[in-house]
Amino acid sequence: MEFFQLFLPAVGMFLSAVSLIVFYWIIKGCKESAFIPTFYFIAFSLGTVFLLAVSRIVEVLTGSALFNYNLLQDLLVAYMALFLFGALWQNYETAICIPPKWMREDQ
Repeated sequence: MEFFQLFLPAVGMFLSAVSLIVFYWIIKGCKESAFIPTFYFIAFSLGTVFLLAVSRIVEVLTGSALFNYNLLQDLLVAYMALFLFGALWQNYETAICIPPKWMREDQ
């Protein structure tokens, strides 16, 4: 059972770290500036997943949690949900502000 207590948070930490690196490359190479806030919101939510995974790994290895307070862990989960909602909302606003290609006059 301890294998899964360490394996699952380690996989979550690894996937969120790789995703953060990918989002860094996406943001650096993004040509359409309207989508950058959406990418930032998704990256912030992945950052909270990374912090929660590191906290669980430290708790399994040492016996004491990195974020020992349940309130702090709940706040990290709330921030993750807030950032994902922010990404959804920013994507909605971007879709409204940027006209489709068939409506643009410069073509």
